[in-house]
Amino acid sequence: MLRIRNLNIEIFTDKRIFFFKSEFNSGVNIITSEENTSGKSSVISAIIYALGMEEIIGGKGSKVLSAAFNNTIKDEKENNHKVIGGKIYLEIFNGNETVTLYRSTNDEDRSTNLITIYYSNLKDIYSTEVKQEDMYLHVKNSAQSAKGFYTFLENFMGLTLPRVPSQDRDERKLYLQFIFASMFIEQKRGWSDILSRVPNYGVVSPKKRVIEYILNLDSLNNEKALITLNNTKKNIESEWKELFMKANLLCESNGLALFGVNNKPEMIVSDNLKLVDKNDDISLEKSILDKEAKINQIELGKKINLKDEAGLQNELNSTLEDLQEFEKKVSLINKDITLEKYEIKKLINGIEIIQDDIRNNQDISKLVEFGSKEKFSVFEKICPTCHQSIEDTLLDVDVPTNVMSSEENISHLKSQLVLFQAIVEQKKNKVSQLEYKKKELELKGKQLRVLIKTLRNDIYSLSGEYSESDVYKKVILTEEVRKLKFVKQEFAEIKNFFNDLGIQWKQYLEDRSNQDKEVLSTNDKLILNDLRVKFVSNLKAFGYKSTNDYDKIQISDKTLLPEVMGYDMKFDSSASDHIRGIWAFTIALLETSNKNKGNHPGLIIFDEPNQHSIIEQDMEALFTKISNVTSNEQVIMGYTAKDIDAINIIDELKKKKTKIISIGKQAFTAKDQ
Repeated sequence: MLRIRNLNIEIFTDKRIFFFKSEFNSGVNIITSEENTSGKSSVISAIIYALGMEEIIGGKGSKVLSAAFNNTIKDEKENNHKVIGGKIYLEIFNGNETVTLYRSTNDEDRSTNLITIYYSNLKDIYSTEVKQEDMYLHVKNSAQSAKGFYTFLENFMGLTLPRVPSQDRDERKLYLQFIFASMFIEQKRGWSDILSRVPNYGVVSPKKRVIEYILNLDSLNNEKALITLNNTKKNIESEWKELFMKANLLCESNGLALFGVNNKPEMIVSDNLKLVDKNDDISLEKSILDKEAKINQIELGKKINLKDEAGLQNELNSTLEDLQEFEKKVSLINKDITLEKYEIKKLINGIEIIQDDIRNNQDISKLVEFGSKEKFSVFEKICPTCHQSIEDTLLDVDVPTNVMSSEENISHLKSQLVLFQAIVEQKKNKVSQLEYKKKELELKGKQLRVLIKTLRNDIYSLSGEYSESDVYKKVILTEEVRKLKFVKQEFAEIKNFFNDLGIQWKQYLEDRSNQDKEVLSTNDKLILNDLRVKFVSNLKAFGYKSTNDYDKIQISDKTLLPEVMGYDMKFDSSASDHIRGIWAFTIALLETSNKNKGNHPGLIIFDEPNQHSIIEQDMEALFTKISNVTSNEQVIMGYTAKDIDAINIIDELKKKKTKIISIGKQAFTAKDQ
């Protein structure tokens, strides 16, 4: 809850002080004058500024206020006085407690980022017994820190502002500025659209979030739950894919293959998850045992026996054949790499041509759409290079065919572009795989060459000497065993991660099945129906004439804003009816919140609602409507009563004990210092 009780403005010049003082009641308060330039908007802007909400007007600090606060101010004789500073005091009430806010304007010694809170009513702020406290605003942590004014104001108003989805896939607070933008309709840009001054601050669908909070809808929490589920899914999928790539990289660098899991999350059976030696088609564990057995066998017969010369020669010949086979494979891979790179180059050239064609077609399409009569060579069947006659189809010209339009060409070319780009990416991945395989083969070939050299040395060595080839084999096998044991250890950890992610995936699937697929709850739909009923009722009362079929006016499930036949209602509204729509919706939000125990602070401020030639009869209907608000709500309105009908309306309102704040020709009264 928030109520304005008292406003005191002091503007200092070199010789005189200009001031405005007024009390405000619960119910309706109308600041009125006969001229549109008397200072009503300056007074209303001062209220908004004192509350730290001047961003709704268009910026931060006192510079957003009128010239009367920053440059010059006129006295009763139309003489200009240079402004050297100002003070704004605003007494506010939350139903239990009263405080007074003080902000300076155009003051070199006091920043506009500073606000003072007096824990008393306005008339007692100078009492020595009154506690006062300075706070900051419009800087970091203003809405989180204990010394941040927006933290104070949120608590003072009894609000608990939620965190809402943001455009960076995170969450951020629904700041007070969002809520106040639904309560304050300022004169310059406030009447351009429903909730037009709601800021963005990186929030997804900010107007929707404001309506959800004011009406206390379940949809915000439901949508956040769905977003959380989607983020959970994306995180699990990302971690799973990264883990899968890590496991495959571990396998590829050690001649192994991964079984029992794919690149998409699933519930896995741990026993089915295993690594297999690609060369021998045996498990990782069996491969380690076999290699260790070979090492033991080498150690048992590590000296040369001349009787083994034939065996050594056979092994040499076999190794030479293996080397030739590996070299052939490397040669074939080199050819494949060269071919793939050549095809990639051609595809990239094709992509550049398609991109040029898309740009050309788009340019021509725009020119034709704008009414260009130029004879483009593409349309005239003329070669743009040699200027000879050509057909735009390879089909028989005598056979009637449907030639694609420019838009169809663009769509077709974009499809080709996506296809070409996908093929290029696929071929780049293939080149990477071939180059990795080539490195593996080259490393194996290097090992074979060393083995061939040691076998030749063994053949010509004396009996009883140590076998160089066996020693080399042992070194290689020992290193391979070491690597495989490291892989085994790493893979045990990877299996655990897969198991954990599998459990998270199962939980995600359960949560998704339990989550309501509809964002709007049954209660939400009832509340939104109340909003529609009150909105339409207000439209009728205010003389809205842009449609005769009010049944077509609905509240969108997606935006929570008014629409007609699925389109924003403003597109079917006249300029004056658009203003009536803003009146109707702003008031309907308050009414619906009151009925359904929502979070509306119960305050509305309209600055000059009589826009776009609104007739006085409809203004009278607006005053009648707002006069029916209970004493627990407050409406403050700036209104120019410059003709007899408007003056009569004000006189009638006075009879109803409406608070009329008449400012005459000037809002600010001057007195000598």
